[in-house]
Amino acid sequence: LFVARHLPLEPDESTSVQMEEHMSSNSSKKRRRTPPRRIMLDRLEFIDIQAWRDEQGALELPILPNQPPSVPSRLQEITGTILVHSREPLTGDTLVALREQTEWRCPVANMMMESGCKINVEWLSAPQELNE
Repeated sequence: LFVARHLPLEPDESTSVQMEEHMSSNSSKKRRRTPPRRIMLDRLEFIDIQAWRDEQGALELPILPNQPPSVPSRLQEITGTILVHSREPLTGDTLVALREQTEWRCPVANMMMESGCKINVEWLSAPQELNE
């Protein structure tokens, strides 16, 4: 999984000045691009993942044409824990970025969120002794 750092789309005045100073001070040097930091994952462990939905949405009667049930039939909420096993301990910011990127990029998670399902899953870094 790859997590890139975010750069401003439109630099402000101070950013432009900093860029110009950086360019002039390094004009004789070849520009080297620092590769983005990659998160090296071994595996994800899903612990006590549970989903909840209101059965009334699927079972409500009568079934009438062009009239949806009074309660949506989708999943309402998913809860649980995801234990991230990696080669190095992950910080809170890295876990937040990993969760966000997964929600944005995983088609299943994205579809559930777009339907209105709340995903209340806690992401934790596995202790290093579990990763050996």
